[in-house]
Amino acid sequence: MSCEIRRTKFNVIILGDSQVGKSSMIANLRGIKFDEDGLSTTGIDFFNDTATFDGKKYTFKIFDTAGQERFKSISTKQIKLGDGFMIVYSVDLPTAFIQTKWWIDTIDEETDITKKPVLLVANKIDLERKVTQKEGYELASTRNIKYIETSAKTGFNIKEAFNELYTEIYNVKKDDIKATEENIKIKKLSKKKNSKAFC
Repeated sequence: MSCEIRRTKFNVIILGDSQVGKSSMIANLRGIKFDEDGLSTTGIDFFNDTATFDGKKYTFKIFDTAGQERFKSISTKQIKLGDGFMIVYSVDLPTAFIQTKWWIDTIDEETDITKKPVLLVANKIDLERKVTQKEGYELASTRNIKYIETSAKTGFNIKEAFNELYTEIYNVKKDDIKATEENIKIKKLSKKKNSKAFC
């Protein structure tokens, strides 16, 4: 028997500079073959993914945002709607790594970062490094967020990265989910009792 898909969609916002591989990571997750000449996202694109927790399926709406400067205002508006964030940089682009600090600060300014899981992703580890693993870990540690390394080209750790963030989001939200489900049950029982009273 298939698990129930909840109506609630958790919003996952993917942030990071252009050319760090955000769209390629999502394409890999969707089973789409890696494209060496992949084009940059213009504005915001999204798709739905699902994950199972406590025997039920939940929907995660993943927003792929553009990293170009002119689209940053769009991305920051989306941050307020996010339930969790993936900040991506490429290990061969030191400027993109530096920019991740701006994204973390922006999340912190726009929302309560202590209640919104953030995952720092070092992508393109199949390329020659210009940003060390130690630098990535240290940044994540100082900002109290999690860190993972991936390769959209080879598929290394792509599913693991998304599953890690899904799990973090669910763990933050599960008490609210249970409370909502209990309220629904109470309302249904109340309706049944009221309907019987008029029989």
